[in-house]
Amino acid sequence: MDSKLRADRHIDTSNGGSTGTAVLYHQPANSLVIAHVGDTRAVIGKRDASGIKGVDLTEDHKPDLEKEKKRIERMGGVVQPGGEDGLSASVWLPDMSGGLAMSRSFGDTEFHRVGVSTEPAVKTVEIGHFDQFLIIASDGIWEMLNSDQAARIVERHNNATEACVELIHAATKRWQELEGAYRDDITVIVAFLGPLKAFLEGGVTDLTHPA
Repeated sequence: MDSKLRADRHIDTSNGGSTGTAVLYHQPANSLVIAHVGDTRAVIGKRDASGIKGVDLTEDHKPDLEKEKKRIERMGGVVQPGGEDGLSASVWLPDMSGGLAMSRSFGDTEFHRVGVSTEPAVKTVEIGHFDQFLIIASDGIWEMLNSDQAARIVERHNNATEACVELIHAATKRWQELEGAYRDDITVIVAFLGPLKAFLEGGVTDLTHPA
């Protein structure tokens, strides 16, 4: 993806980029393979005796994570810690220009020379009996809702599209309360795991509703 962005002469990636999270359902093993760059987060809704919980499947690639910070500083970048004012930790070039709130991203090529990486973190997670649904969302959601809050919103719905709409509305409302007209990118995918498995096995044709 990063190579394609660099090769497109119509796109300036020097100071602009994106996150990415891809989730592959591996049917024979009933598992999820997750490849992740940046701060788009994948969360699984898991039910236990106390109710529904949001369990993070990815770790946000923030510059102040120790392993990320070491790589960036080793290559000459500057990591500025997050502040009490709510600002996120960020990567700066040696001349203190820029300010990127992720340690890995597609694009943002100016920051690659100081350790910002396009290499994804990859993991495999087995789907358990109590795993109900998957949420993949950009940081405009996660800056305003934590994973448990998002899972409780999705649990109220029998339709994945309606769950996405409520997540977007809930995050947008909080952005308006805190930031006025400004908001970060809000992109959401919800997938109910029961219908996904049944669909691949030929049992259902509608993936928007839980089994």
